[in-house]
Amino acid sequence: MTVAWGCNSLLGAGLPVLAQGEVSQDLEQAWSLAVARDGQGTLWAAWEVDNGHDTEIYTAQWTGRDWSGAGPALQRPEAWDGAPSLAVAADGTLWLAWSSTLRSSPEKTRIYASRWTGDRWSSAEVLPEGTAFGDCASCGHATEPALAAAPDGTMWAAWVGADGQEENIFAQRWSGGVWSQPRQVSAGDGSPLLYDRQPQLAVGEDGRPWIAWTGNQADSDGVPIPGDDEIYASRWTGDAWTPEQMVSRDDESLDTAPSLALDAQGQAWIAWQARVTEDTVSRLRVIVSHWDASRQAWAVERIASSPLAAEVDEVHPTLAPAGSGSMQVAWEATSASGPALGYARRGDTGWSVPRLVASAASDGISAGGEARLVAGDGEEAILWLDPLPQGPLPVQRFDVPLEEDNSLASWLIAQPADVQATTVDPWPYRFLAFGDSITWGHYPVDDPVQDPFYPYPSILQDTLQLRALINYNVVNAGEPGERTLDGANRIKMEVQEYRPKYILIMEGTNDVSKGVPPAEVYDSLVLMLANAAKHSGVEGVKVMMASIIPRLDGAARFEQTRLMNELAIMKVAADKGLHLANQWQAFLDYGDWQSLMWDDKHPDQAGLELIARTFYDRIILGWAAFVQEETVPPTTWIEPLPATSPCSGVAVAWDGTDAMNWVVDYDVQVQVNLGAWTDWLMGTTEKNGVYSGGREGDQIGFRVRGRDLVGNQGEYSAAVSTTITDDSLPEAQVLPLPAFQAIPFTVSWQGTDACGSIAGYNVQYRFGLGGTWVDWLTSTPNTSASFNPASPVYGETVYFRAQARDQAGNWSPWSPEVSTLLARYTVGGQVVNIRHQPVLGATTSLNPAAMATLPQPGGRFLALLANGGTYEIATQRDALFGSLPPMKNVEVNENVAGLLFVLPPKDDAVLNGDFEAGSLDGWTPAGTSLPTLSGQAHTGDGAARLDAAGGNSSLSQAINPASGAGPVYLSLLARPEQPGETGELKIVLSNGGSFDPPITHTLSLAGDGWTHAWYEIGDLQGEAVTVTLEASGSPAILLDEVSVGTAVPGGTWAYLPLTLKQ
Repeated sequence: MTVAWGCNSLLGAGLPVLAQGEVSQDLEQAWSLAVARDGQGTLWAAWEVDNGHDTEIYTAQWTGRDWSGAGPALQRPEAWDGAPSLAVAADGTLWLAWSSTLRSSPEKTRIYASRWTGDRWSSAEVLPEGTAFGDCASCGHATEPALAAAPDGTMWAAWVGADGQEENIFAQRWSGGVWSQPRQVSAGDGSPLLYDRQPQLAVGEDGRPWIAWTGNQADSDGVPIPGDDEIYASRWTGDAWTPEQMVSRDDESLDTAPSLALDAQGQAWIAWQARVTEDTVSRLRVIVSHWDASRQAWAVERIASSPLAAEVDEVHPTLAPAGSGSMQVAWEATSASGPALGYARRGDTGWSVPRLVASAASDGISAGGEARLVAGDGEEAILWLDPLPQGPLPVQRFDVPLEEDNSLASWLIAQPADVQATTVDPWPYRFLAFGDSITWGHYPVDDPVQDPFYPYPSILQDTLQLRALINYNVVNAGEPGERTLDGANRIKMEVQEYRPKYILIMEGTNDVSKGVPPAEVYDSLVLMLANAAKHSGVEGVKVMMASIIPRLDGAARFEQTRLMNELAIMKVAADKGLHLANQWQAFLDYGDWQSLMWDDKHPDQAGLELIARTFYDRIILGWAAFVQEETVPPTTWIEPLPATSPCSGVAVAWDGTDAMNWVVDYDVQVQVNLGAWTDWLMGTTEKNGVYSGGREGDQIGFRVRGRDLVGNQGEYSAAVSTTITDDSLPEAQVLPLPAFQAIPFTVSWQGTDACGSIAGYNVQYRFGLGGTWVDWLTSTPNTSASFNPASPVYGETVYFRAQARDQAGNWSPWSPEVSTLLARYTVGGQVVNIRHQPVLGATTSLNPAAMATLPQPGGRFLALLANGGTYEIATQRDALFGSLPPMKNVEVNENVAGLLFVLPPKDDAVLNGDFEAGSLDGWTPAGTSLPTLSGQAHTGDGAARLDAAGGNSSLSQAINPASGAGPVYLSLLARPEQPGETGELKIVLSNGGSFDPPITHTLSLAGDGWTHAWYEIGDLQGEAVTVTLEASGSPAILLDEVSVGTAVPGGTWAYLPLTLKQ
């Protein structure tokens, strides 16, 4: 069974710097061709298709005349699927295996298998990995599967397993129900830098498989030998795999891309590509060896393709037995003018003369394709997978050539001679940017929404033309889909045509996609460098290598890219002493490098700019003796300023010139009165601005420096200065006043000036709108004062205005007027409930009427009066409280404060508690001196007088409070009749129930004010209680506003002491 290798293209967008040959603009690329013939004799082909954003497995069937049914085998947009392999089981069932990385878990790559059911492919089944990666189910990568069927119905699979420490070949078999646990076939190398790749699998009639693969060679210290891969093989004994054997000759040169087949006797044959060197001639040839059962050893390797003298490289062989039983091989022959497909057959005397099957000129095949030999059912043909398909199907079919005169040698003779170019003077200021589609950069193609990107060679040319001393140009020599071996041939034509002095090489991404080992890429890059030097005809041509950028299609591809850089690209640069533009590291150092990607492999515009910048930085650093940056800084200046400038703003302008490009931004500094320079505008792209930080009399200086496109920064220019003059008027403002005020009160004002501080104020006032303005304060530096005029007009509105003077002597206009209504006196008090809790929302009125009555916090009020006199004050809080008589005969000849109003409860149970009935009705008087009425009331017209100077005097009343409304309180106001006297009032609560024995409270009275006292009686639940108020052995006491009821809160809770002195 044979396996051929294909090509993944990287695409690009933008316009080339110089006109060049057309390149393919097909977005889809194809590689990894696999073929098999099912139980009905139908020929099947499978291959991988990549559009940059996804990879899928496609299949098609040969009808005898054409291909049909081409399309995705299993639609799996959730995964990257690649590297298909086909095999037909003994019962005729077609099997398909491939490697897959789920987008949801890109850190893991697995092998999947499916079977053709007759009309569709079965659901994908993952192959078990057993202990191939230890006990970690999420570790390791399984890639590059190969399938082969045994006559007993067993299906065998071989694949590459990488666990981050080493790569090995594993194999397992399906025995009709389940897959066995995989076994390691190759020997462990113990190094992450050594690898085993490209497994090939074939099973003989005895049911025992052979495996061949490519293995990396190391020196005695375990360090990989650049460009030295070898071919290895092992076979299954029935119980175990034999120790690996080296098939190729250990000559420290390249041996890769094996193809394995078994002849009619079941002996293994292996063809591969090898670098063959004799004297000064070194070329790639197809080598064949076979297993010699009699010697139990591999036969001496032989060249099966063209003689070494033929000027062509021959690569990627495909091997299969012919219908006659002889072995046959096909391969790709590469030259600078295009590829060809070669073929040879094994005869009794050796390999036949190579024959020509197809060529680029006659059949349109593209470099980097894959060939597969097909034999059986009387049919011998060669299938060719074109990596850049021009139609819907990339597979072409060619008959095996039988004409002896259709030789490959004749095609070779017709090719242009590969001779060294005549040495000429190079185009001294030209770069050649050589690479794949990342270099080409003209992607996306034919996108109706997005224009193609601007390629990195164009960006690099723009940068060089702006920043270097010489006007360089950069040729875009990017070719989509190119692998390094094809590039090694193409570079001949590019350097011959453009004769560059400097060559930038960035290739290898397609080799990673195709599964090309690093040693083969190393070999191709060495050949590329030799061809560039040989064919450019330029003395001392300078070459710079570049590592390839990371990619998004899974951790396996990411790791393979890292190894490609380390073992091939960076190694070539180091071995050849070339400068390296480390694009890989530049992307990783960016941080969120994933945001720089347009698809899985191609950078977006920001990524292309990073590539150009990395090349430029390395060019300037590495080739400083040849490519020099402009280092002369720009010259800048401040435009002349007038001798004086207004403080409202100094209009400053500046400019600059540069020898090669232009000034990209400026730093402008300012200096005040010859002090320190401070930053004003830094990094500005503007060329003018207005500075507004000056004060009257300040000398303001300005200076500027600039930076050009390269980053050269000049010195600060000579200073230019101006002196600030204050030509603007200040502004003044009187701060708002309350609507009403009693004198004295504070008036405040303020002012602002654009150029400095305020030196002084004038403040005026007037009474009424028609009044005359009176100077109050003149040139005062203060911003507030107490207003207490000698001749106030009470009840009239007083107006204030101010004007400000700045340091320059400029006076502002008079400010807007601010007013307040002038009161002569104020009367203040508080409204509470029977528990002395503030009552909010009470309405207080005066008779005669006040100018205004203003509510204050805590149930308080403040009445403003234009005149003194005797006033009556009433307060109420409807719906919540009972009625309170007005406070009468309040004399106002100064400000009055501290008046107290106790609103009785709505459910007041006391009769005639305010003593406003004109008698003591409702009360029972007693004592040696009976109580009488007094006109010295707290509110209303009457109060009770208890005179106990010679004995006692009391009032009592049986009360029936409402039940169920909550605790009941007794409230009263009392005072000594005469100012300065003291006395005591006893409060006795009694009944035959809750107050048996009675409860007595003693209230001490002193001074000339009324005292509010309250007592909790409790929830009597319908019980009557007798309240007795008694004075004994004390001067006369006045009593008013006795009430019993529930204490409705007045809008806020405030728990106060039992007794308050007013």
